[in-house]
Amino acid sequence: MKKIIAFILCAIMLTAMAALGVSASVSFAEAIPGNVGTLVVEKGAALEDIAESYGTVPELKSGGGHFCCKADCWVRYEFNAEKAGTYTFAVQYAAPANADTRAINYSIDSAEVKGQQYVKLDFTDPGSDYSTKWYMLVTAELTAGTHSFYILTPTGFDNSAVKSCNIHGLSVYLTKEAAPAKGTATAPQTADTAMLSVAALAVSAAAVVAVKKRG
Repeated sequence: MKKIIAFILCAIMLTAMAALGVSASVSFAEAIPGNVGTLVVEKGAALEDIAESYGTVPELKSGGGHFCCKADCWVRYEFNAEKAGTYTFAVQYAAPANADTRAINYSIDSAEVKGQQYVKLDFTDPGSDYSTKWYMLVTAELTAGTHSFYILTPTGFDNSAVKSCNIHGLSVYLTKEAAPAKGTATAPQTADTAMLSVAALAVSAAAVVAVKKRG
């Protein structure tokens, strides 16, 4: 019984701490760099390319070439990471010349507000007719398994001071496979998941001690 209680507490702690989200970094490029790694999946911007959407997403349609996340909407892409490691998400976007007002919100594995990241988009030569395309590169540490990448309405969107942009697709690359853990043949943990495991084990150990004292 004591072991069962400790196991349950450990599982609860892992779930709660994992909800903190995935840390990531963002950069921009006119073309996808040659060092991003191995292509895992490549998706366009048509309705059949996405896993799910919320609200009314302008221009999102079957066979479409782009969509634009304006007020109160989002689009979710889904892919399977066969290995734990560093992944790069390449989001292709375009906007007309008033690019200084263009922004995007993105998140990984959760559409909740607290997990969203606001990004002011970068352009060197925005096209006056959406003709110039650019890439937002998001690098993140992921565990093996199914993951989601969300594109959402930018924070503060009013279609004036803050505007959205056209999204033309998403490519996902395995940039660096996680190194095997020493002394074990199991799949390695990222730094974040390792910290979560240590914290959870500490809590479960404390729970066992508390149970023994009461016993």
